[in-house]
Amino acid sequence: MKRSKSWVMPFVSFFLVGFVTVYMGYHIITALSDPIQTVEAITFEIEDSIPANGWFVRDETLITSTDGITQPAVKNGERLAKGDAAFYVFQDRSAIELAAELADLSRRINDIEYVTKNSAANADVSYLDRLIYASVADMLYARDAGDRQTVLEQGLEFKSLVFRREYTYGSGADLTDTLESMKSRESALLAEQQSAVSQIKAELSGMFTTEVDGYEQTFDMQSLDTITLPGFQNPPQNKGLINANEGKQVTGFTWGHIIAIPEEQARFLKVGQALTLRFTDIGRTVVTFTIKRIHIEEEQAVISLTARDNMAAFINVRRMPSDVILNLHSGLRVPKEAIKLNDGRTGVYCLVGNRAIFKPIEILVERDNYYLAAFDPVAARASNLLPADKIITAAKDLYDGKVYEDN
Repeated sequence: MKRSKSWVMPFVSFFLVGFVTVYMGYHIITALSDPIQTVEAITFEIEDSIPANGWFVRDETLITSTDGITQPAVKNGERLAKGDAAFYVFQDRSAIELAAELADLSRRINDIEYVTKNSAANADVSYLDRLIYASVADMLYARDAGDRQTVLEQGLEFKSLVFRREYTYGSGADLTDTLESMKSRESALLAEQQSAVSQIKAELSGMFTTEVDGYEQTFDMQSLDTITLPGFQNPPQNKGLINANEGKQVTGFTWGHIIAIPEEQARFLKVGQALTLRFTDIGRTVVTFTIKRIHIEEEQAVISLTARDNMAAFINVRRMPSDVILNLHSGLRVPKEAIKLNDGRTGVYCLVGNRAIFKPIEILVERDNYYLAAFDPVAARASNLLPADKIITAAKDLYDGKVYEDN
């Protein structure tokens, strides 16, 4: 038995060697028969960025705590006018239950009034369907974002929409008596609520939030002009403010951000210049700031920034990491192996029709295996490297004007 199998291994070895030889030979012959290789020129962007971890700066007016059980009257990030309710103050738990019953009753009254005024003949069924689908989508999005409050609110909205659709296009029941009974109950509850619930009203106009962190007196807008490196690294926090206040309002329409980066990285930055930051923790939100101040200390640049957009996105945050985009380069991506010299000019050969045409380029940025070449779509001509040009990366005896009959 052992002798009969002695020929198997040499045969298998011979077969494998032969197969590899044929396989490699085939590809070598194929490569030699196709002497030109190209890659398409594509537009590309490269950014020079460094990480930072900065402080958000705002002018904030605190809303003092009071006796009783408080609930926000609006969502974080919404604007309040002077005199608007910021918080509801309930005497006790029964007052909260009363408010919840009243809110539920009000929604049901609105739903019944809707279906009594809209019959199947004059209502738009597709419109209600779209609202139902949108409500479900909002619930799913809020769930994924961990926004419990919005999930609850959208759940109530969904329930209301389904009720309206069912009664408008389904039962046709007479709800007049039910509506009158509900309105009578609502009036009684409103009268009872007047003595059980009060309000904390906004003293100023501004954007509302329940988040109090103790830095409200440290990082106001004036701090943008006075912040130092020690103040950035170890800012004073008044923890007593957290327990003494229910919330706050951000006043004004301008807010700030303070970062610290190595002095060497900030050497080309100037006051008044725009600077873009990308906050990856909030959906990669990009904000373009204006540089207000650059303070150099211990080889660090403490940079004060101001902006007018996206205030609501960061109103509940005091500190957050970001990517500081120092430069953004746009151009055409060119493989390094394609770079050639022709009469002292740096460029690439492109396959135009069946000819190799030399096109000079200006190199902007170098990376490990490619360059970024300058490209101006306004001033571009046929003699320049253009998007979708076939850049020759490998060819034999390459020169300007060479004809390739097989291409």
